[in-house]
Parts: sequence; C-alpha cells; structure tokens
Amino acid sequence: MARKQSNDLLVLQILSKYSDERHYLTATDVINLVQSEFGLNIERRTIYTTVDVLKEMGYEIETYAENNKGYLLKKRPVAKEDLDQIVRSLYLDPAVDKKEFSELVYRLYQTQSLYTKNETGKLYADKPSHFLKDSTEDTVTISDAISRHKKISFNYTHYNLDKKLVSNGKTYTLSPFCITASDGLFYVIGLNEATGRVSHYRIDRLVNVKKLDETAKSPDKSFDGRKYTFERITSYGGKIETFKVKCNKYIIDQVVEKFQDNVKLEPYDNLNVMATITTTLDNLVYWCFQYINYTVVMEPPMLKEEIKKTLFRATNMYID
Repeated sequence: MARKQSNDLLVLQILSKYSDERHYLTATDVINLVQSEFGLNIERRTIYTTVDVLKEMGYEIETYAENNKGYLLKKRPVAKEDLDQIVRSLYLDPAVDKKEFSELVYRLYQTQSLYTKNETGKLYADKPSHFLKDSTEDTVTISDAISRHKKISFNYTHYNLDKKLVSNGKTYTLSPFCITASDGLFYVIGLNEATGRVSHYRIDRLVNVKKLDETAKSPDKSFDGRKYTFERITSYGGKIETFKVKCNKYIIDQVVEKFQDNVKLEPYDNLNVMATITTTLDNLVYWCFQYINYTVVMEPPMLKEEIKKTLFRATNMYID
C-alpha cells in the first residue's frame, strides 16, 4: 500500500507545535494529538516510518532510541536564540511602527513550539524614540531563563560623578516573568527574591547576568505584563487616575502617540481640544511640563493649583 504523504505533514506539524527541549512526545502522544488536532487516526507503525522519512528529508528529529524520552524536533526554521535577536532588532528599527512590530513578532513566534510561544513571546512594547546600549547577550540569557523556568542573578549599575556606570556590589536574584520595552529601553520584570515583590530592571544596566539552576517562581495568575509595563514603567508607577487636560490642537499627534487607548479627545474651542487621560499623576505632570506652552490641566482642580505653585517656584529660581 502506498504511503500517505499527508502523514508527513501531520506528524511534522505536531512535533513542531508540541515538542521542544523540555517537552518530548511519545508515539501515543503523537497519535492522540493528531486525533485531537485534525480528527484523523494514525497508526503507531506509521509514525515510525514517517519520522524516518522526515529525517531523510533533512529534519532533525530525536527519537526515544536516542534520548530515552521521546520524539523531539530539534531544529526549526528560526532558532529560539536567533528569534530573540530578530525581535529585538525589529523593536529598535524606527522604520517599523507599532502595528507592524506586533504582527511581525506574532508571525515569528509561530515558528516555535506552543510552550515557547506562551512563555517567551512576551515582549510588551511601545515603540522607542531612541536607541539603547547594546545588551543582546544579556537579553538572550534572560529569555532563555524565562523559557526554562530558571532564576537569574545580576548586579545593577548606576552612574557616578565621573559618568561611569558602577555597581553597588549587591547581587540580585530574580524569577524572571517576561521582557518588556518602553521608550527604547528593555526591562526584565520578575519576582525579587529578597523583597518578595514584583520588580523591573533595565537590561542595559545589568552586569554579571547569570542563569541559575534554581527553578523560578511563576507569576501570580493575575499578573499582566502589558498592564505592569504601562502602570509601573511607561507611567512611572503610582495609582492610575483620570485627568482632563486642555491641549492645543498643534500637539494632537503627540497626545495620541503618548497615551493611545488611554486618551479620549473632544472639541473645546477653535484652538484647543479637551483630552481625558487615564494615567498616573507623575506621568501626566512629567508629560505636561514637556508641553507646558500647549497644555493646561483642568481637572482635578487641586492638581491645577499645585502646578500653578510649581511654576511660580520655578520662575522664582530664575529671578536674581
């Protein structure tokens, strides 16, 4: 009886989706997954034959005879470590806008196993306005630790008066959850071993990054990396509140690009619009001062008065 060449595609798709270095498939697993995914039946001996054919075609597949664990698709069109670097390059490319970036990342992660897509396809990003110090090697190390559920350790650096990055000598241990990006800077978010709190660290400020053998702690089910990025990094931390800001029409582009889905615009007068913005207090004030000639905080009234006092104090600093 002639072989069904469709079996080659079925088995290859199952191995591609469900196997990786931490997940091996037995022949029974393959049979059950073909049934559940495609509604088709495949015999055990057919799997043996099909795997041999795929290996002859150039696919690198490990078998139980080689590893005593099961079937594993070893090599993919895009290797995991290469994928991380490609995604990072796309993020830093100013020619790739936010929508294109998200779509490209989604398609790239389709080349990986189901588990890798779920665990490391977690780059929460706004598009950058500038470039950061190269930290590719550390990013790859952290991403690998995330995919393998391992803790990492590192030292953190700050600038001294000589404008040199120096470590305070303290070693941090982190259970990394995901890598995120904001305004051209990459961060790792995870559970700090010492404090027991979720924290974030700029990857370009890390030194002596090491993947540990210790199993990392998993994030709480309520953890949302995208929400954390907006509330704790993009918005400088703090309580999320709603503000009303009168903005000159001249900066509508800047308002939308900064706050995106978290701003609602309404007509105000011939020169201005009213922006209802949901963000943190620090983030709003910092942004408004950047556009001080084009914005007026209208609500809450107490914040409006506080900004008046701040501007008055700042003006007095320039009076001799």
